Amino acid sequence: MLGCAAAILISLACALGPSGAGVVPSGAGAVPQAAAPPAARDAAQDAAQAAIQDAYGKIIREIRLVGLKRTKEFVVLRELGSKVGEPFTEENARKDPDRLDRLGIFGSITLNPIVDENDEVILELDLKEIFPYLPRLSLEVSDADGVSVGGGFTALNLLGRAIRLDASVRGGGATTVEFVSEAPWVWGDSYGYHIEIFGRERFNNVWNFDEDSFELNLRLGKRVKEHFRAGLLFSYISLTSDQPDITIEPDNSDRVPSLGFFVGLNTLDSWFDPRRGWQGVIQVSKSGGPLGGITDFSSYLIDVRRYQPIVDRHQIVIFSLTTYRTGRADETFPQWLAYEIGGANTVRGWSFASQVGKSQFINTAEYRYSIMEPRFFPLFGLNINLGVLAAAFVDSGITWTKGEEFKRSNFLTGYGAGVRFLVPFVDMIRLDVGWGEENGGAVFTVGVRTKPFMSRRRVR
Repeated sequence: MLGCAAAILISLACALGPSGAGVVPSGAGAVPQAAAPPAARDAAQDAAQAAIQDAYGKIIREIRLVGLKRTKEFVVLRELGSKVGEPFTEENARKDPDRLDRLGIFGSITLNPIVDENDEVILELDLKEIFPYLPRLSLEVSDADGVSVGGGFTALNLLGRAIRLDASVRGGGATTVEFVSEAPWVWGDSYGYHIEIFGRERFNNVWNFDEDSFELNLRLGKRVKEHFRAGLLFSYISLTSDQPDITIEPDNSDRVPSLGFFVGLNTLDSWFDPRRGWQGVIQVSKSGGPLGGITDFSSYLIDVRRYQPIVDRHQIVIFSLTTYRTGRADETFPQWLAYEIGGANTVRGWSFASQVGKSQFINTAEYRYSIMEPRFFPLFGLNINLGVLAAAFVDSGITWTKGEEFKRSNFLTGYGAGVRFLVPFVDMIRLDVGWGEENGGAVFTVGVRTKPFMSRRRVR
């Protein structure tokens, strides 16, 4: 536990650089919040809003981008609903800052329409870029392996094209080499990719063996509507055990190729600190079988997330993850791929691996209060976004291998409260205390990155 606390303090102390998953935009017509009296700020905001409303319906003559130093202009222009030669609309005034914010490369976004002498609009966008490249501390905390710390490198805006790249090496609870890269639009008509590569050496505490594994996850997709993406996915996992009777293959090494498709939805208003909107995905994949190897099973995944503001700083978030997998345990489905329930990333208030099964159903309802709204801090030429949230939560989940195991009496439920620190690179650090385990007291958990993100990981 002291190791967890030390790692958290190190991460907070080293939180210098780009925000790990986007930033909160200024919003259409927003005025930077300087140290001016509240009355003066309100008057300036009212004037800016009046200028925007005066421009509605008028033809856009020019789109002027202010503040770009590294980002290519076409990367910004292709995201905008506002186009030269078309009317400036209230809908685009509201949505264009959100569209740019989803790129995760801007610290602030201000939209300023200017009506010229010809009654046409010069649409000015004032953009502050996040520092694009930085060496960083790499921190991972998982229920399975504990704390792992190392170094890494992050590029949020590679080549000025909103391409994200993360590379890191960590040691401690597990020795991990990780490479992640993604881009929402790299070629053609909004075709993008997301790729993850992991190399791990760790002791598997659930099945008691030394694991040496390689994992590749690749998604190729296209934006089919403003908020929808669809595409193909491919994954490959190879795992070697130092103990017999762990893998399906007789040589103590399993290889699991998978191929499938996905359909995703994202209406979130911010990448870094979403307050409103839906996020979800449906995935169907086939593993092994015709793709090779002894493994042979199918996976069906539904991931739904809702962020709902209440008033001012208050918010409700709801997460639901269902993964159903076919295959015969220990014959065509390897036991080391089973899900574990309990801990920071599944059901808090329960010990890790309180349940283990082939399929899973995890649900969370969480109330959040913003103690410190996310703020943009320039420091030594770097752009830092930090925030603090208080939370109260209820989790409920189950794993099962046989159909008869899925019943109400087998659900694990936990409840509790905690604090969330919004920090660069890892997005969120979660400190929670929960109750729920029978004959157990309070369970303190530490989580890095958001809970729904970590729930999807194989090692969590």
